Amino acid sequence: MSDYNEFEFDSEFFVFYFTPLISSLAIFIIVSREYNRIQYNITIKGIQAMLIGLSFLLFCLIIFYNIFIKIPKKVGGWNKVYEVIKLLLRSEFLYIFLITNVCIEIMIYLNLDYKLLIYGIILLICFYFQNKFIKKIKNILFTKK
Repeated sequence: MSDYNEFEFDSEFFVFYFTPLISSLAIFIIVSREYNRIQYNITIKGIQAMLIGLSFLLFCLIIFYNIFIKIPKKVGGWNKVYEVIKLLLRSEFLYIFLITNVCIEIMIYLNLDYKLLIYGIILLICFYFQNKFIKKIKNILFTKK
């Protein structure tokens, strides 16, 4: 058992709250092959935009690695890692997260009205289930058996 405490866990989980937004935007950049920065009047197209999207996606994968493998392994070894991954596969958060990653592309290609409103509602739902999921992970990692 490590001396990893809940305060360190909370500070590392703060970035995890942004992964649905960052990963869905990264997938959108990769699929559309275009990255627009309207405030700077910059448009990047082609392979450069795909590399920017891949770097955002890599950032999200590093966060997922830290949350689902590195931290549980520090706290309780491989048994905790298996418990956290099993919890992930059974949770609502995983499925809402996957819907969040795909919905922005579907809405843009179908040319739906109120895209940002629908996407914002889906992000709020994802945030709610993500918060419940984090509480369950804390119970698994920091309760004495």
